[in-house]
Formats: sequence, structure tokens, C-alpha cells
Amino acid sequence: MHELYAFLSQFSMMQIIAYFGVINLLAFLAFRLDKRFAEEQGQRIPENTLFLLSLAGGSPAAIAAMQIFRHKTRKSSFKFVMGLIVAVQLAALIGFVLFLPFAP
Repeated sequence: MHELYAFLSQFSMMQIIAYFGVINLLAFLAFRLDKRFAEEQGQRIPENTLFLLSLAGGSPAAIAAMQIFRHKTRKSSFKFVMGLIVAVQLAALIGFVLFLPFAP
């Protein structure tokens, strides 16, 4: 945990906010494009790419895009993996917050 705190402490709060803003924008746009490609029956964005964007921090926008565009909402295996990603992220966030006061 100390290594993670040391790594994150080298970034300003603005840099962290900018990162999450950009990754969420990219995730939202990727889901929108994939929905458009699905409707036009063009080349799709691989599910692993959508998962990676979500795992990298874009899960809030990914979930919002799924609901807004009604995309990937019927595919239970996709929703299961997205649920796992969100659960892991929440567990990591809770763990980070709980142990933050003990960091050097």
C-alpha cells in the first residue's frame, strides 16, 4: 500500500482528475461508437477494449453509456464482467481510503 501511495503522491490532484476525466470521456465515446457500428453492422470495437477502458477508470462513463445508448445491456456475460470490474474498483477505493491515514 505504501508503494501505491508513493506512486500516486507524485501526481497533483488536477492531474488525477484530468486522467479520470479523459479516460471516462474515451470510455463513453467508445461505447457510443460501438453502438453506432452495431447499428450500421460495421466493424465493432472489441469487448476487451471496452473492458480495458472501464478497468482503467472509465467504468462510471461506461455504465452511463450502456444505459443511455441501451448498449450491451442484454448480454449477461458482458454485464457480469462489468460488475466484476466495478466491484474490484470499489474494493480498491475502499481499501485505499481506509489505509490512507497510515501511509507515510
